[in-house]
Amino acid sequence: MSFQKIKIFLSLLIIFNTIPPQAAIIHNIDYTTLLNKTYGERAFQLWNIYDEIISANKHQPNLKELESFQSFCRKSNDKALNIESDLVEAVYLIEYHPNQKKQIFKLLNTVIADGKKNHIVQLQARALKTKANYYWSHLQQYELAFEFYQEELSLIQPLKFKDFPDKVLDLYHVGNSYYYFSDYKKAITYFRKTTEYKQGVHKTIDYYITQSYNSLSLSYQKINQLDSSDFYLNKLKVLKTKTSDKQWLGIIDGNLGYNLYLRKNYKAAEPLLKHDVKTALEYSDFGLASGSSMTLANIYLKQKENKKAIDWILKSREYVNKSGQYSRYQRLYPLLSKYYILIGDKQKADNFIDSALFVRDSMVKKFNALQLLRSQQKADIIKHNVDLKAANDKERLRTIQLNLILVFFIIAILIALYIYRLQKKKHALENLLNQQHLSEKEKEIHSAKQELDSFTKSIIEKNRIIASLDKQLKEDSGNTQLLNNLEELRRITIITEQNWEDFRVLFDQVNGGYIHQLKAEFPKITPAEVRFLALKKLNFSYNEMATALGISPQSVRTIAYRMRKKNIITS
Repeated sequence: MSFQKIKIFLSLLIIFNTIPPQAAIIHNIDYTTLLNKTYGERAFQLWNIYDEIISANKHQPNLKELESFQSFCRKSNDKALNIESDLVEAVYLIEYHPNQKKQIFKLLNTVIADGKKNHIVQLQARALKTKANYYWSHLQQYELAFEFYQEELSLIQPLKFKDFPDKVLDLYHVGNSYYYFSDYKKAITYFRKTTEYKQGVHKTIDYYITQSYNSLSLSYQKINQLDSSDFYLNKLKVLKTKTSDKQWLGIIDGNLGYNLYLRKNYKAAEPLLKHDVKTALEYSDFGLASGSSMTLANIYLKQKENKKAIDWILKSREYVNKSGQYSRYQRLYPLLSKYYILIGDKQKADNFIDSALFVRDSMVKKFNALQLLRSQQKADIIKHNVDLKAANDKERLRTIQLNLILVFFIIAILIALYIYRLQKKKHALENLLNQQHLSEKEKEIHSAKQELDSFTKSIIEKNRIIASLDKQLKEDSGNTQLLNNLEELRRITIITEQNWEDFRVLFDQVNGGYIHQLKAEFPKITPAEVRFLALKKLNFSYNEMATALGISPQSVRTIAYRMRKKNIITS
């Protein structure tokens, strides 16, 4: 049956969506027609170029075409074509030098990065799909392949068919990948999306839509939803009747016949199965012929038509042997066992039962090993992702810690700068105030000094006048006017209590608290002694002191004498 063939050849079908089967091979391609076009406009031509360089019908690549195409791409001013040169090289290496993993991944990663940088989603998607195919077909890393398939589908989900016709191929390949692992429900999801697109745009598109209808029906058949299986087979039959596709009409009848066989409607199944065998033999498809032949043999065995059963069993053996498809023996050997029972050879019948069990066990072991491999790969990926997340979390935590330290450091610096500037402003303000205060103080001292100097000069001048008047009075003792003037001058020259208070303030300003210091050092000093020392500080003579204080020069000397005895003058 064709559903068996699909499973056997699945890996061949999904190798490269960039090399669609049945694409036209062309020579002397004019690459300039690719310029200034969107990917949707140049896609089918690119498919043909890839097929010319890497064809499933050739054992050797067309290196001349490869070099010519790459040279054109690299020299063009078209950014997408510049990147295309790396993608075609990666596809070439995968096909003919698959062991060059490092270079293949380097090229594909470059295409993905450049596509992302230049916002060319189609190139990103094609590189992701090529990477997935490489993981699947050459490295048998199925879980990684699924990851890249899903990443690519997420990327192209918003794209319309006219912008990315590869979408049909990609959906089919992902569906087939799930079918390969018997995950039929997921396979159905992708096959159904593929059948939503219209045929007639390009023969490669038509090929994959046809395959999707057939695979969709087989998936429903596998989960025993036979009505749904018939529905999609009949839709496909309508399409193939329009194009008079004899080969596919035979395949469809074979699958419809097998559904009828599963329903035990043997009478309706028989002509459909025979039509499938007849058509398959016309196209030398012995695997397909053997599938329907074995179903017919089982029908005749159930109906006790032993002669017909033997005839179809022998035909089945012939077709299976010619097909070279090992999996077909799983169904053939039980039939051969029944055949030898019918002709009375129990020993051979037993041998074929053993062979059937061996083939079945080998197929089960192979599939279980595949499932186990996928499970192990999934576990490895989960562990890798967990380890990667832990490493990323650790690095992120370290980065956060460093950033926090840096932030705290910056904040500390900012606070220090703020405090420094605040202190600087404060000191500047204090200095300004001090300068202003000092300036004012200096002005006050200067003013006080001027007043004190004026006072001192006044005393000295008055004392000089008094001395002059004294001399005149001695010469003219009877001059009353002169005597009155002298007495008045002496009166106004004497420092009164109020005058003294004003004088003390000015004196202390000029001499830095001299009087205050005297009283602090000599607590018992008398007011007369304080006045004496103040006038002495101003270099007054005893006569000048006597005039200012309103006492005799002898009294001044007496004050001085007492102060010497107290050691005040010495101090």
